[in-house]
Amino acid sequence: MSYPTDREIRASAAGGDKAATKMVGQVEAAETYARRVMKSRITQARNLKSVSNEEVEVVLHLEDVADGTVLVIRANGVEIGREYCFFEDPEPAVRLRKILERKFRKRLRSIDWRHAELYLCGDRTSNHEYVAKVLKKYDRFAN
Repeated sequence: MSYPTDREIRASAAGGDKAATKMVGQVEAAETYARRVMKSRITQARNLKSVSNEEVEVVLHLEDVADGTVLVIRANGVEIGREYCFFEDPEPAVRLRKILERKFRKRLRSIDWRHAELYLCGDRTSNHEYVAKVLKKYDRFAN
């Protein structure tokens, strides 16, 4: 089964299709959320708050807010950053690993992503395997 593209929905709506006209609102909402996610992404270590000069254990978890889902980054129990995220998009875990390494260097001891794993990876086994491989060095729960 194939679904209509955003372009096809807009074209059908412009042609007077009432169902497509209703769907245009959903398309626009998805586009707005995508812009919000991209704008909120942490791209540099300086965008994260600092913590004391001790070993750092990071936990990634999710928070539902009125306008989406936020990935909250905590270091030693202190919130150091947050960004909107997509369902089934493991990219934040991979990107944030590099940023956390730059921020905390040798002090970074662990990244616990278990609280965000199901949302970020969904039911795609390859996503889970990929992120587990990328974060293995920092996974104190790995076998």
